[in-house]
Formats: sequence, structure tokens, C-alpha cells
Amino acid sequence: MAVDVRARVPSSLTAVFLSLTLAVPAAAEDATALEACLAAQSWDTRKTCIGTISGPCQEQPSGATTIGIVDCLNREHRAWDTLLNRWWPDMKADAEATDASNREYGIDAPDASETLLNAQRAWLSYRDAECTFQWLRYAGGTIRGPVAASCMMEMTAERAIGFYGRTKPLSRQWCFWFVLSADPAVLEFSGPV
Repeated sequence: MAVDVRARVPSSLTAVFLSLTLAVPAAAEDATALEACLAAQSWDTRKTCIGTISGPCQEQPSGATTIGIVDCLNREHRAWDTLLNRWWPDMKADAEATDASNREYGIDAPDASETLLNAQRAWLSYRDAECTFQWLRYAGGTIRGPVAASCMMEMTAERAIGFYGRTKPLSRQWCFWFVLSADPAVLEFSGPV
């Protein structure tokens, strides 16, 4: 005898489950779009990529309601979070390389890998607390959902943009190459690469 699970699960929970299940491919596609946006920007204009997904989403008929706005902001948040997770191994590898280099040159410094992990944990706690605070500021009002969702999306986006800057090649970035000439008092630099 087949049992219809849907009959035992409240429809609201089914909707949440389905939206989360369907969000995984969308987050990957959205993350690819965000990464393409970042690659097309110089280091000082990368923040213009924030809103790349949620902005057009909110222009759709279903995105113009409070629930729609929150859904659009959460959709972009998931994409930025996907990028954070994608770039974490590169961040960790860089920290491990720093540790190896410090050991090789006899530099007595705190462990970069451990410090990076502690920093990420502290950032996650800060982000969650800040966005909860923003949600609480508007308790009783429908604006609190969009405010909290916007906070999560924007803070996650800014963190991901920081990761991108540390893990991606320096194309289209301003790099200052300081080269000492024969006269140590003379310093040269070059602009964009």
C-alpha cells in the first residue's frame, strides 16, 4: 500500500522543501552570473555586482510583494553564499602557504590558517547578529523581512567580493609594482595591468 507523504506534511512545509530543493541549481546558475559580473569589473567597481540577481527579480510581478522581495534577496544571498563556499578552499590554501612561507623564513607569527578560520567564524557571528538586530528594529512591521534579507545578502556579498579579490588573478586590477632602482631613494610604480 503506497502512502502519500504529502497528505501528512503541511503544505507550507512542502513549499519550503520544494523551494530549497529547486534553489540549489538556481543558486549555482546565479553564482555563475555573479562571478561573471565580478570578472568584468575592476577592483573598485565590484560592489556594483550587488543586486545583479535580486534587482531584476524584484522587477518581475511576483517580486514586487513583500514576500517576493524577500525571496529575491534570499535568492541572491544563496548565490553569494555559494561563491563564499566555492572560494573558501583557495582562501585556506593561501593561508596555509603563508604559514609555510613564515616557517621557511623563520618568521615567528601566529598561524594564518587558524586566524583565517577564527576570522570567518567571527564574521559569520557578526553578520548573523547584525541582521537579527536589523530584523528586531522593525518588529511588528512587514518591512523587517526585506530589511533582514537585504542585510544578509549585502553582508554576504561584500564578504564574497573580498574573497574574490584575494583568490582571483589580478586582471583589470590596479597593481602597484614598487621597484627599487640602483638609488634606493627612487621608487617607481606602474598602473593597471
